[in-house]
Amino acid sequence: MLKKSALVFALLTSFTSMASLIEITPTQTHSYSGTAGDDSVGVDVGSSIPNLQFLKFDTSLGTLDNIFVRYSMTISNGLIGADNKTNAEVTVTGELGGELTLTSDQNLIGGQVGGSIGFASIFSKLSTKHDVEFVLAADPTLSTGPGGGTAGTGDDIDSFIGTPKSEESVWFNINSAVFNSYESGAGDTTFDVNFDTTSITTVSSASTQGFFETVDIGVQMELYYEYTAPAVVGVPEPAVFAFGLLMLCAVTGRKFLK
Repeated sequence: MLKKSALVFALLTSFTSMASLIEITPTQTHSYSGTAGDDSVGVDVGSSIPNLQFLKFDTSLGTLDNIFVRYSMTISNGLIGADNKTNAEVTVTGELGGELTLTSDQNLIGGQVGGSIGFASIFSKLSTKHDVEFVLAADPTLSTGPGGGTAGTGDDIDSFIGTPKSEESVWFNINSAVFNSYESGAGDTTFDVNFDTTSITTVSSASTQGFFETVDIGVQMELYYEYTAPAVVGVPEPAVFAFGLLMLCAVTGRKFLK
């Protein structure tokens, strides 16, 4: 009888399962909005702007499999202009934009998702700008020289107001060789990413007087972890459990009274 009962017990437990689940943590997104030229405290000693801070992986969730990172910048507003200071028509080119450089003491090394994963830093400088061209008439206040300050048509001064524009990296996969530095330990649950932004404002012609307003800049970085959760025992559905009881009756020759 014991052998029969053991057989049924094995049958019941066969309806359970041991499964490891691939899970993804919520995406951590940290950002900063300000003026091109702003730096975080990790770059500029005199800055009061905090670094971008991220939580390390909580190892109680399971085994870390992948770390995915993406970063981006946006520019908007700002202004660039030029005032012709000659008595001849001139063409002026200019640039209005910003640049972003990210750094960290953390080992942010890896490669593009879908490609080979190496040991180079995932961070590269992002740069986005507007290329502007002005065709300026002669300065009407100048009465000497050819045209007497009347050369060209239109204004002798022009400007451009910046419009929104962005630059974004791909998703990067951090090299598994440095995963241990991303796992939380006692008193070590976060890491910082520093940002350095630069303003781009140029006017090409020496014959004009340039003027500008720095663009607004946005910095953003996203990170999430992929991990394998501990194996769990699946509980059989009620119908499966009832079937198991029926088999127990058949094997032992017993029946249950209502």
